[in-house]
Amino acid sequence: MREMLIVLAILSVNQLFGNNEVLRDSAYVLIDRHKDFSAAKELIDQVTDPGLQNAMMGYWHFSQNQPGTALGYYELSLAFIQDNPLRLYSVTREQGRCYYEIFLFEESRQKYYEALELINNIPYKRQASERYKLYWNLGLVNKKWNKLGDAAASFLKALDYSSSDFHKIEVYNQISIVLQYDSSFKESRKYAELVLDLNPNNYYRAAALHNLGFAKNKIDGTGIEEFHASLSLKEGSHRFVTLMDLGEIEQNESLLLEAESFMPNLPEPKQYNLYDILYEFYYEKEIFKNTGKYHRLYVDAHDAYTAYTKDQMIKYRQTVAKNIVANVQKQKEIQILEARNKKKLWSAIGISVAALLIVTLWIALKNRGRIKEVQQIDSDLEEIKI
Repeated sequence: MREMLIVLAILSVNQLFGNNEVLRDSAYVLIDRHKDFSAAKELIDQVTDPGLQNAMMGYWHFSQNQPGTALGYYELSLAFIQDNPLRLYSVTREQGRCYYEIFLFEESRQKYYEALELINNIPYKRQASERYKLYWNLGLVNKKWNKLGDAAASFLKALDYSSSDFHKIEVYNQISIVLQYDSSFKESRKYAELVLDLNPNNYYRAAALHNLGFAKNKIDGTGIEEFHASLSLKEGSHRFVTLMDLGEIEQNESLLLEAESFMPNLPEPKQYNLYDILYEFYYEKEIFKNTGKYHRLYVDAHDAYTAYTKDQMIKYRQTVAKNIVANVQKQKEIQILEARNKKKLWSAIGISVAALLIVTLWIALKNRGRIKEVQQIDSDLEEIKI
């Protein structure tokens, strides 16, 4: 309530002074903290700077899980912000986030590298925190793209710009996971133990215990104690993975079925991973009714995910290409308008100069006439004196 009153007060001031930055900050408060997208849209519509307005519309759509539409607005904003280094950096970084969400990892990585090139143009005090975020995001992109060595290197690079315990915890946790994917279980174990040494909150403690249990199990068949300790923390996001892994290790049907209860809120890759495990589980027990059921679910989930990602990639590549064309067209329109305005300006200057010369000449001629009149009067006076 207090924040809403502050926003209203800010807007009252803005009505007097018409400040685009005030509208931006107020809209982002409504989006980030209150999820009031309709009120935020009303403020965005009042922004008079087209570069800022398009960038805000990009953020507005991204915050509502519409990364493809957001990309379109970010592309359009580029036509207006080439001379604004800070805004250019921000839009480039946000494009990287959008590409990541629609599985275009190569494009995402490219945008983050472009943002790193632009970062020297932003206020120095923000550079360290922004570099941390960029290398963190690069780590996530490389991890999803299965470039595991690059992912670990990017995560570690992020720590060059922040040494807080929290950032160490989240980085070490990600590296532990990446090393699991790379079958480097001894190294994965080391990073999981580093997380636990930093006394993390329950979310990261559950993750680290799972990672430690998984690594130990792969190394020497132990780790069951760590899996159960992770489950005892009741962290839902990690609980599913721990139930799935522990259920597979122990061949425990009840754990696997409990993991299945998480299905409605899970992305397709995790769904078909579990269905594959359940299929193998029932196949080995020769329970063919369930074997067939989970095999069908696995195939359906896998095919749906593959079709979805393929469709998304095609759809958003087309969307982005369309918006790039629109962006180029917009830039051309701006250049034509600027040329016309420049021509009009020079024409106006020419007319003004011509008018000034005419007036100056008229004044000069008039003054010359007066001088002659004065000279004539002087001449007449001289004759009178004589």
